[in-house]
Amino acid sequence: MIKNNNINTCAWIGQGEGCSLECLPGKSYCAHHYEQVYQKGTALRKRHKDLRVANSVWDIEQLMHEAVEQLIEEGFDL
Repeated sequence: MIKNNNINTCAWIGQGEGCSLECLPGKSYCAHHYEQVYQKGTALRKRHKDLRVANSVWDIEQLMHEAVEQLIEEGFDL
């Protein structure tokens, strides 16, 4: 929280512009910027993205295991 003359002001810096509105009680942002910073559903979208990335990594890992097994079957000695 940015404190200015003992008044709790919004911590929003956005594109370089500051906000001088009083922040919500116990929060670091004013009501307008609090909604922008904590958009509903953003955590869920990030979770879905993380799962997609993890699934891609697991797919690549599985392909590598299959390639190693094929090399072993062909007589390649690890």
